[in-house]
Amino acid sequence: MRAARRHAHDEELQAGGRELRMLEEPAPYDAFVSVLDHDARNARAAVRLVLAQPEIGSQLVDNLNASSHVRAVLTDLFLLDEALKR
Repeated sequence: MRAARRHAHDEELQAGGRELRMLEEPAPYDAFVSVLDHDARNARAAVRLVLAQPEIGSQLVDNLNASSHVRAVLTDLFLLDEALKR
């Protein structure tokens, strides 16, 4: 079960970068894709650390949610979403 969740999470994070590269004019987004990829790798490492634990309690989940790495990815995605709406 954990392996399936980890795989699904990895695929979701990587899909964002692939979709941006498919834009008609990706040049303005290229640098940001690098930022998103970096932040996604960091967040993925934090999620993997949590998933590797034998028990996942609420304190661990709270700390993951508060992680600057996870928040960076969310902020990147919110920024990108707004930019693509224009």
